[in-house]
Amino acid sequence: MTVSCGIDFGTTNTAAAVIKNDISPQLVELEDKNITIPSALFFSEDNKVYFGRRAMKMYTDAEAGRYLIMI
Repeated sequence: MTVSCGIDFGTTNTAAAVIKNDISPQLVELEDKNITIPSALFFSEDNKVYFGRRAMKMYTDAEAGRYLIMI
């Protein structure tokens, strides 16, 4: 079986898909059963890195740290 993977690091969201045996690509669930994940990172003051919706929530909840989005 041949399996290929493609990733789109988009400006706002990121998505991934797989193709098995040259059949149509299928999007992959990335975060909480969503097929896209926000292209965002949050670097907390305790040196942990969060990504996606969790990163956005930490930023909007005014957690201490740095927020990075891919634009």
